[in-house]
Amino acid sequence: MDYYEYGDIKIKKDKFHEFLNKLKAESIQRLSTFEVLKEYQGQIKRNQGITVGDSWNAHLGKILNKCSEDDFGKTLIRNLEKNKYIEIDNGATTTAYWEI
Repeated sequence: MDYYEYGDIKIKKDKFHEFLNKLKAESIQRLSTFEVLKEYQGQIKRNQGITVGDSWNAHLGKILNKCSEDDFGKTLIRNLEKNKYIEIDNGATTTAYWEI
């Protein structure tokens, strides 16, 4: 079975493609990486005490970059902005924004 993997995140490609297509069908078109995490796993938290590069937000961002095209060359998601400041759990952090 094919997977997207980065750091400690491992996601089945077909399951993640279904998830992205579901968001698209629901007309959810612009999301931050944190919002993608929230939609996918039901919650988000700021990774306090973890370096930016080791966070789930960063790891999922790398996976989102990997799945920017499905196996047929059709764009599923594309990066719009990087390193945008947001507030999560009463703390500042950065995220990317994506278009589905």
